[in-house]
Order: sequence, then C-alpha cells, then structure tokens
Amino acid sequence: MTYAIFDAIMPGRISTVFIMCLFLENLKIKIDEDFS
Repeated sequence: MTYAIFDAIMPGRISTVFIMCLFLENLKIKIDEDFS
C-alpha cells in the first residue's frame, strides 16, 4: 500500500531505497524502545 504511493511519487529504484530507509529507521526506534 505505502509502496504504491511512494512508487507513484518517485518511480523505480529510488522509492525502494527510500522505503528501506524508513523501514530500518522504524525498526531502530522499536529496538531502542525495547532496550531502554
């Protein structure tokens, strides 16, 4: 769902990298909360 939106804004490889960065950022925040 989110991917389709980003893919419409930023076609191709860029959007994939952008989503990966968002996903990793969210993961890092979750881990930080778990270990704090």
